[in-house]
Amino acid sequence: MGKVQTSITASLPVANLADSALAMWVAHCESLSPFLFGEVCLTHERTTCSLPVYDNAKFIGYTFLPHTAWSQGGPLIEKYGVSIYSKLDSMGWYAHSFSGRGTRMEGRSPLVAAMRSIVATKWGKHVDEQTPSRARTPDPRPFPSTE
Repeated sequence: MGKVQTSITASLPVANLADSALAMWVAHCESLSPFLFGEVCLTHERTTCSLPVYDNAKFIGYTFLPHTAWSQGGPLIEKYGVSIYSKLDSMGWYAHSFSGRGTRMEGRSPLVAAMRSIVATKWGKHVDEQTPSRARTPDPRPFPSTE
């Protein structure tokens, strides 16, 4: 008789990551401790231009929105050397991290394309559908040097 599988790990294409799921994977790339508060990705660590979030006067965490806030996504674009291009049909954007040596990803906005490229370069084109803190370890190969 065959072995019974008690858990199934679904694979999710990075190209489909959006909103809080994308933010959580980017936070994981940055070695942060992300968690969801409603539909918003928060971290325990303070990051560039993050805002504190309170619930009934109790501190919860800091906002982490690199896929929508240039103040948070911009420094990551610089850090990872992301090149961003408008698609020729003007229907979106694509990005390569590490000056074209990383994984090419597309998105509806420059920030979404850039954040997907960062995640795909570090974790591969498919990620586990689990929360990043329970996911597999990153690709052991180092990021390409930008120098």
